[in-house]
Amino acid sequence: MTAGEKTIKTMSAMKKISCIILALGASLACTKEKPVETGLPQVPMTFTALADGELTTKTSLDTRDWGIVWNSSDKITVFAGANDLSGAEFTVSGTGRDGREATFGGTSEEAAEYYALYPAQSGATISGGVISAALPSAQTAVADSFDPASALSVAKSADKNFEFKNVVALIGIAAEHTGLTGFRIEALGSGDVLSGSVTIDYNNGDPTVTRISGDNYVEITGTIASNTKYYFSVLPGTYASGLRVTLIKGGQYATFTKSASITIGRNDILDLGTFEGGTWKTAFAAGEALTIQGAGAAEAGQDVAYVAGSGYWNTSESHYLDNGDTYNYEIFTSLSAGQPFYFAAAGGEKFSINAAGTAVSRIARSADAAYSVSTAGLYRIRLDLPSGDAHVKQISRVAYSHYSVFGADMEYVGEGVWSYHNIPLRYTGGNWNNRYKFNIHFADGDNQYYGRMNASGNPTYGTTAPSYFYVQPCNNTDAWEPGFKFPSMYEQDVDRYYADVTLYMNNDKDHYTHEITNIWDKQNPISTGEQITIQGTAITSPDVAGQVMRYSTAFYNSAVPNSGDRVTGSSTMADPAGYDYEIFTKLTKDTKFYFSTASGHHFAINSTGDGIVGINTESEIPYAGVGNDGVYRIRINSTTNEVALRRAESARYLQPDRGTNQELSYIGNGVWRGYPAFGWTHPQSWGNSERFKFKFQIYYNETGTWQYYGRYETEKSYTSTHIQPITDTSTLASWDNFLTVEGDPELGKAEYQDDYGYCNMYLKLNADGYTYEITNIRK
Repeated sequence: MTAGEKTIKTMSAMKKISCIILALGASLACTKEKPVETGLPQVPMTFTALADGELTTKTSLDTRDWGIVWNSSDKITVFAGANDLSGAEFTVSGTGRDGREATFGGTSEEAAEYYALYPAQSGATISGGVISAALPSAQTAVADSFDPASALSVAKSADKNFEFKNVVALIGIAAEHTGLTGFRIEALGSGDVLSGSVTIDYNNGDPTVTRISGDNYVEITGTIASNTKYYFSVLPGTYASGLRVTLIKGGQYATFTKSASITIGRNDILDLGTFEGGTWKTAFAAGEALTIQGAGAAEAGQDVAYVAGSGYWNTSESHYLDNGDTYNYEIFTSLSAGQPFYFAAAGGEKFSINAAGTAVSRIARSADAAYSVSTAGLYRIRLDLPSGDAHVKQISRVAYSHYSVFGADMEYVGEGVWSYHNIPLRYTGGNWNNRYKFNIHFADGDNQYYGRMNASGNPTYGTTAPSYFYVQPCNNTDAWEPGFKFPSMYEQDVDRYYADVTLYMNNDKDHYTHEITNIWDKQNPISTGEQITIQGTAITSPDVAGQVMRYSTAFYNSAVPNSGDRVTGSSTMADPAGYDYEIFTKLTKDTKFYFSTASGHHFAINSTGDGIVGINTESEIPYAGVGNDGVYRIRINSTTNEVALRRAESARYLQPDRGTNQELSYIGNGVWRGYPAFGWTHPQSWGNSERFKFKFQIYYNETGTWQYYGRYETEKSYTSTHIQPITDTSTLASWDNFLTVEGDPELGKAEYQDDYGYCNMYLKLNADGYTYEITNIRK
């Protein structure tokens, strides 16, 4: 990596540094605003600047004895007292002792003591003897020396003789390479600061520095000679995570890391040696990963799409259009108002759009980002990188355009994705009405259409997926070309088939593209077996909207005698025939309700109350609502779309051998509860074991009939709690489909034989399964 790192040494031991003096016009101004002047008279005066032994702050050293020399262009800021916050600039009026001593002249207020800062900074201030100044992160390359604008030093005097004390430390490096344009050094620890705003306490000639804010790097640029030492001025301190050195060579760089902890004291020099070899990398190559960053990026971290060449458009497609912009990167994203943003490459390079929004160029740090938008919203940004044009346009809406007559606004999902739920696949009659494009409307009135990238004619939907769905810029001179095409099967009826459309204008799928998902048929809205919930304001307490319908291809077990719906002597499911969805729920009269599928589609009962129809919104519900408040049973055949809606006025628990018929109260979600009294002593001399048998019944007002519920399992057992519809045998000759608790260790106890017991009885008819439950058994 290097020819060998040298140990830290003081500036007094520094070897030959050539006498190169740079103009101080690049001195970094402190950002603090100067306080109001005291109003005391300004008088001419002079100060003498002396060396600190052999060591005094100066940017060029005498080659004879390494002593520091002053130059006629040097300037210092002089403060009259510890709280004279305005400061005054003094310039060199003469030098002596071969340049190791200088006289500075200017005007200032009279004071008992004076402070000085080198080099002069127009914005520097002093308060309580503490100077506020800045060490620049951008420094100029000086062979065998360092940038004079970065050589911070301070002095204090009561007799107008200044002996300047260094504030900074130096890090020196050299490289064997030719053609270098700069060096960069970065501190790797979180919160480490190598340059920036500081306060300096003179501290009786041993200055201490406190960091206020700044950067973790210093970069020197200019003409870099090979095998020549160059020095960074840095803030003293400990850098526990080490340093990273970057050699810059035009558009390339090579990086070296010193990972050990480094401590550099004030006035110290750390020589990192000579760098040789290294793997060179282009600073930024078109096609590299790029993300948007900064406070103005509402979706910071979003990838920017590299869209150069045929990768994102087919130039052979005659409808290709690019709005005349020159660009190879593009992003659709959300921006915040008044906050700058920038773009970051994987290698650490940063790029910003200029304040005018017309060009993009590299920046050294995120704080240098210059561009922000005045209005928060969605934007399309096009860039030509590594440097070049920038184009920023605010997006007002994105529309799905169906045969140029239907522009439905799509909803922004985030990070360049838009979607639309329930798009009609055929909007109106006539030919070509299964064609569509996408249209981006901009706030300045422009429109950009996106159509088919595939130029092979009109392929059938899905036959060339996924490339068939790729989108690219196009014009709209042709109403249908280069639009996308749906299969002809969706042309059967207008507004019958619907789908969800998602437009991806980002890197998520490696290309700008779209998806057509959840295609559904309003005439047949249910995909058999999918979850269905009931919705709407008609659902009333104790039920709530969102209750799930039970789905089953068989609500009964035909192996159990008398199983099936209430058609006597038949196991055929009835009312309606072959139903496979059922729900019990409480409804408010004359109030609308509807159903939602797991795929996000909706349907409702038709106006005659005997079928279902697909709907897009609640405003399309044709059914006016039930005529009476109450608990209702709703059954649907998902194949025929038939519906049976019945009010369930009463639910009861029956123990026929005792003549017990006790009411159960509805408590919600298809559950009834009662507190029946029961006795297990049989009143007859026959069939003593039948005393443990029971069933349930529900009365339906519309048909004036009862629906019975009995045993579902073929095995008769007190552990079998599942129930099913059973037919009414009208006599007690057969008990085969009754429920039983015979053998139950609680209910079969002898103490219950001669008197009545009580319990909580639950009848549960919901999506969890049709069951009963007996709890809290008591005398």
